[in-house]
Amino acid sequence: MAIGKSLIHLIFPLPLCLELTTVGLVLLWFTKRQFLGRVFVTAGLVLLLAFSSQYISGALLAPFEYEYPPGGLEEGTSLSDGTVDIVVLGAGYLEDEGLPLTGRLGDAALIRTVEGVRLYKRLGRARLILSGGSFSETKPSELMARLAVELDVAADDLIVEKQSLNTHEEAVLLKPLLEDRRFLLVTSASHMPRAMALFRAQGLDPVAVPTGHLVSRERSVGLPSAKGVEMAERAFYEYFGLLKERLMGHI
Repeated sequence: MAIGKSLIHLIFPLPLCLELTTVGLVLLWFTKRQFLGRVFVTAGLVLLLAFSSQYISGALLAPFEYEYPPGGLEEGTSLSDGTVDIVVLGAGYLEDEGLPLTGRLGDAALIRTVEGVRLYKRLGRARLILSGGSFSETKPSELMARLAVELDVAADDLIVEKQSLNTHEEAVLLKPLLEDRRFLLVTSASHMPRAMALFRAQGLDPVAVPTGHLVSRERSVGLPSAKGVEMAERAFYEYFGLLKERLMGHI
């Protein structure tokens, strides 16, 4: 599985551009196929310019980030009476124990946790369910729970799921806890369509609360940037993620 995942990443925007350019340079320097070499180098550079444009990469990513519009809860999303469950999905982190807690959590995990805590404090009666495991001793959900406690979430209101290794497993493992309840689902905006599909495939009833948007709805052409490449990479990640889940019959 890890090998297959690595191979897929070879056709993500940045590796693809570097591969095309490298092949072109090899052809130019070490063969007589000068025209073909120029084609490869040109293709690599043109694609890199395209993917680094936030206007183009934003167009790729926006369908994911805005399939579930932001602000739905603020506009009066209907929830059942009583205690509300807030499910926050895990994301990347660093193993380095010498870093502060906010430094160990990746950007996505940090933003999702803060959004979950914000909702918890706003709603008053709520349980904060933090999900996400790993192959190592440190679990992202445990780091997220530590941060939530430091942000004054009551330990009795926390539930930590630390066995899942992907979103499909999160949905499966949380199903017994959530089966008869409508709940808020917090994850990155780009990841929300896949997460909603996987949780609904388990017969659950989530309310989407997307956060951590990378795309502004008022995009400008702008200059090429690393953020543009990041947005393109995220779009590819979600396209291939949805394809994988469909092929595996999870959605």
